[in-house]
Amino acid sequence: MATTSITIRMDPFYSEENQRHLNKAIADLEAGKGQIHELIEVEDE
Repeated sequence: MATTSITIRMDPFYSEENQRHLNKAIADLEAGKGQIHELIEVEDE
């Protein structure tokens, strides 16, 4: 019987490091530390 090796990659969005970054960004926004700016248009290449 052949064995199959499966590598499961976790989506980097859900990594602990990114979740810490997102939580800090949310806390900063809730504390009024955000800046309002115009949308930045990006042209498709």
